[in-house]
Formats: sequence, C-alpha cells, structure tokens
Amino acid sequence: MAEPNGQVAAPEAGTTETPIAFTGEDGNFVENWTHLLKDESLRDNATLKTLTSIDMLAGNHVLQRKKIGGNTVLVPTDASNEAEYLSLPAD
Repeated sequence: MAEPNGQVAAPEAGTTETPIAFTGEDGNFVENWTHLLKDESLRDNATLKTLTSIDMLAGNHVLQRKKIGGNTVLVPTDASNEAEYLSLPAD
C-alpha cells in the first residue's frame, strides 16, 4: 500500500517482498523508476518516461478519464469484423 508521501509501505509480516520506492519524499519519481515496474513491457514505454512525479501521473489519469469517459460504446464500422459485432451488448 502506498504511503501519503508516495512511497510503498513495508510488506506484511511473514512475506519476503522488499518494499520499492518509486518516488522520493518530494513526490518526484526516482531516476529510472520505470525499470522498477513488474511488467517488463512497460519499462521502456516512452509515455511513462515523460512522467516526473506522482502528481503528474494522477493528473494525467484524471484528464484521460474525462476525455475517454466512463461509458463509451464501440460503434461498429464497415471495417469491423465479426468478433467486434459479437462483443456488442444485445440490448
């Protein structure tokens, strides 16, 4: 669980997992923070490398949710395949 300062809390007793700090006490990401990610496919992502702080990450996430919206529906086009049509709600 993340602490208010953005650092990862110590693991529960009995676990062997070592806590990883993605940010310093100022909330800015540590150097090469993307290399701390468990998902290796994200480590060299150019978009993530533009983020410098937890505040910037949170702001970007909120902005994207506003732009995308919570209830988007895929509208099929002439180029849609059968799987896309079948994934649409029945009603």
